[in-house]
Amino acid sequence: MSLITDPSLIFVMLAHVFLILSLYIVLVTRKAKAIKEGRVDLQKTALDDKQWPSEVVQVNNNINNNFQTPVLFYVVCLSAMLSGQSGGLMYWFAVAFVSLRFGHTIVHITSNYIPLRMPLFAGSLLALLSMVITLLARLL
Repeated sequence: MSLITDPSLIFVMLAHVFLILSLYIVLVTRKAKAIKEGRVDLQKTALDDKQWPSEVVQVNNNINNNFQTPVLFYVVCLSAMLSGQSGGLMYWFAVAFVSLRFGHTIVHITSNYIPLRMPLFAGSLLALLSMVITLLARLL
């Protein structure tokens, strides 16, 4: 017997995992290109990620960013699934969170235009906060 009665949030969580794995492909591709073009001092980059060209640092920063608040997202999703509270608003707030993370990532690794990137990040935080409030309201 499974502890999780509604696995719908698993698919949303896997969408975020897909985003992160895709970022690693972009990172490896950009690093390989920079090395091939001779724009990298391998001794310096071995000790300091900031020594890579800016287009590599952008992706690396975004990967790091995707291991910050998204960790809380996974905690909330798992808590919601284990407590049987993963449907309805919880699901849609989770979809919003991951969709906004995709948008944030696209801006971050391309134009890195802060006036667009910041609202996407703030929106994802609002979606996560909404998930926490929804879960607390349902459990209390």
